[in-house]
Amino acid sequence: MGEHEDSVFSGPPMLNLHVWGTSHSLLRPWNFETDRAEGERVAVAIEHRAWPFSVDWSRWRPDSDWPVPPVPDGWDVAPGS
Repeated sequence: MGEHEDSVFSGPPMLNLHVWGTSHSLLRPWNFETDRAEGERVAVAIEHRAWPFSVDWSRWRPDSDWPVPPVPDGWDVAPGS
């Protein structure tokens, strides 16, 4: 884990993030342990540069034939606000 381990992955700050996420309908309250475990799994994958973090994406560009997706109404308003 990196220098911000305590503020991102463990203890009360993570709980506070989860409380914020549930209060804004971004996370389900009963999935705290599952959500936390998944976050920790992803953090390890990033640190070990596992796929898809092992690939250099800096030169990736979408296919020029792809349409630009529309931006939905309300995209700039947080859920529950």
